Amino acid sequence: GPRCNQCLPLVPERGAPVLRDAPVFYPTAKEFEDPMSYIRSIQAEFFEFGICSIQPPAEWQPPTSFHWRSAQQEQWKEEAEQQAEQQEQEQAQEEEEEQEQ
Repeated sequence: GPRCNQCLPLVPERGAPVLRDAPVFYPTAKEFEDPMSYIRSIQAEFFEFGICSIQPPAEWQPPTSFHWRSAQQEQWKEEAEQQAEQQEQEQAQEEEEEQEQ
């Protein structure tokens, strides 16, 4: 039953939800020459899952320029740049005040 007067009891749904494994893809070296094109080509197959696993070919090596940047990383970068700029401005202002004295 509920733990308090305001809590509602959980009503069990009919049957348990069916959980399916996320799809796993094993592209060939040729298919994976351009990873982003490959991902776009299979997007419809994993869209309903919201996630998938891609096992790249054994011989594939990610190029050094192949970076994944999340929106959160961009936000942190912007905040760090703003903070550094603010600190520089404060330091310059302090130096000006010291010179005036």
